[in-house]
Amino acid sequence: MRQALFAALTLVLGMTSPAAHAAEAATAQVSISNVVVSTVALDAEPWITGAWPWLVQNTGPGWPATGESTGVTAQLTDADLLDGEQGWLGTNRQAALAHGLSSASASVSFTGGDLSSAGAASSFASASNGEVATATARLWDAAFMVGGRTRVVVTMTLDSLSAAGQGGTAMALATLGLWQNSNGAGFVNAEAQAIDAPGFSFAYTGPSTLSVSWDNPSTDTAVARITLLTSAQVLSAAPVPEPASAVLLALGLAALAWRRRR
Repeated sequence: MRQALFAALTLVLGMTSPAAHAAEAATAQVSISNVVVSTVALDAEPWITGAWPWLVQNTGPGWPATGESTGVTAQLTDADLLDGEQGWLGTNRQAALAHGLSSASASVSFTGGDLSSAGAASSFASASNGEVATATARLWDAAFMVGGRTRVVVTMTLDSLSAAGQGGTAMALATLGLWQNSNGAGFVNAEAQAIDAPGFSFAYTGPSTLSVSWDNPSTDTAVARITLLTSAQVLSAAPVPEPASAVLLALGLAALAWRRRR
């Protein structure tokens, strides 16, 4: 009996080590491009009413940030490690950590982006072995002035959007918002989202072009605001024992039980 048990243990040890293997990495990614801002006259004959549509940026060139709202975070809980960056809008950032079988990474990137040119932004996050990663890219978050009797239209192309939890939780989000600053009136929002979590999964199947519009119906100049972001967040699954490791554990327990009986 002892020789047979030793032979079985040797066979399993030759198949694999008893260490648990890392769960597949949870990933989330979203990418948008071709952001366009345009104006439309609400009056059918603006040359008669004098209400010509116009829009100007009133916060300086380059749509400067109103706060440090773009950033990435990678966290390894077991190893007590944290890496991340926060900074102004429109700046590329990345964070990455690895320790043993655990890893987490996040990145954001930008190109272009002001009232007269198209912009693009993307967020990517990946984590394995029960770790966490987040990435949020704000392409625009700034105010502008718009003339009376003017409609403002903002459109963007959703190039990609996916979330793969692999037993953990992953979420990808693209948001386009436009509203009047004074009291929040006239807020409109378009959103695309994908989620993959244990017991729940939602794959985005909506349009590839998102659009919002807002009207300034009065004859007075108004101050409005555009915000646009992409966000990727993942909480990966904890590792699970390999099948051969589970067999080895069972054989070990059997050996202890047999020795105890002896």
